[in-house]
Amino acid sequence: MAMATNLFEGKQYKKAKYVLSEEIQNNSSRKSKELLADVHGNLREWDEAIALYKELVDQFPNDAELQFKYGGVLAR
Repeated sequence: MAMATNLFEGKQYKKAKYVLSEEIQNNSSRKSKELLADVHGNLREWDEAIALYKELVDQFPNDAELQFKYGGVLAR
């Protein structure tokens, strides 16, 4: 997760996407999914971002930040 976070912060979104996709196959944590959704959003891959945020919002309906991010990609 640390490598993916560093790649994301360095705006290396395609590399972060690859690392996170591999990580999620082995350990599907909330933070990994959220970061992957953020990556998809930054790459303007709206459908992929929407699907991940929707899944997260369904699991964590009281998380305002997830609701905000989900609404943001829906508006694109």
